[in-house]
Amino acid sequence: MKSSLKILLILSIFLSLNWVSSADNAEASSLFPDVNYFQDEIYYLKDQGIINGYKDGKFGPNDPIKRLQAIQMILKELGVDTSNAPNPGFKDVHPGSYGYKEIAKAAELGIISGKPDGNFDPNGILTRGQMAVILVNAYDLKGTSSHKFKDVKESDGKYPFVQTLVSHSIAGGYPDNTYRPNLTMNRGQFAAFLARYLNDDLKTNNKNDLKDLPFNSIVNNDQSVVLIELYDENDELISQGSGFIVSNQLIATNFHVISGGVTAFAITNDGDVIELDGVVEYDEYYDIALLKPTEKIGYPALPLQSFNNVKKGEKVVAFGSPYGMINTITEGFSSKETFEDETGL
Repeated sequence: MKSSLKILLILSIFLSLNWVSSADNAEASSLFPDVNYFQDEIYYLKDQGIINGYKDGKFGPNDPIKRLQAIQMILKELGVDTSNAPNPGFKDVHPGSYGYKEIAKAAELGIISGKPDGNFDPNGILTRGQMAVILVNAYDLKGTSSHKFKDVKESDGKYPFVQTLVSHSIAGGYPDNTYRPNLTMNRGQFAAFLARYLNDDLKTNNKNDLKDLPFNSIVNNDQSVVLIELYDENDELISQGSGFIVSNQLIATNFHVISGGVTAFAITNDGDVIELDGVVEYDEYYDIALLKPTEKIGYPALPLQSFNNVKKGEKVVAFGSPYGMINTITEGFSSKETFEDETGL
């Protein structure tokens, strides 16, 4: 017999992941005296044991990052066993050579595919466009952005990868609305992109930018809205409602939607079905719950800001999933009506 949908004791991960304290920053700074920008991102990776810097105590943030170094950092973060991977067949990478195991494992996992001439070029310098491809493939990221860079055309093979990174607020462009996909990356920049994926607190989105968004940008957020379905011990559907992806790949929904069931699933706008492991936190009075998927979702979090920033009469767009439908979109105006009960809440 199946057990009830479990309550997970993971309260500490709500909206934040193991943030680096000021003491940690001071320690990392003493190890990396040459780090003057992307400090939070670099210190975070150091705290997580993903980077160590050079033997002289410096990190070398301005040093170009090599293609092999990038996949080494990613595989270390993933905790992947690099043994027994099949030979990827790159002309310039041979069994026993430095980095062979990491390159072979990255190719097996679909993170890299090499260059058209059959080489991998492990000592080649990584570009911003290549970085987008590697990160999206490594972490199976999904999503797209309505923003268009003038130097990344839809016909460009790297276009969907760049758009996905932007949707996750991992990478932004330059003031002249370029992404510069062929620009070489340095170690500091790559550390920043990787850290932003791992810790939502480090991402580039600015909450002040959420106001006055064009309608197409708002509608594009339906990729972060899901349909929640709850089933009983007989696998009968007993409840259905809307939810949305929040920080650190958790899903928020109404408490009444997931109360009393045995198993629950989230269905994305693309039709992906995500099994939910349990409830991280809930508040029955406010009718809200946070759910943890069994695996990382890969879709971007819905950008949020305080209810206090909403003004009465402002135009709003509502996403909902009436029974039998998913992610319907309705325009309206905010009444900003609230109520208080006998407790004053």
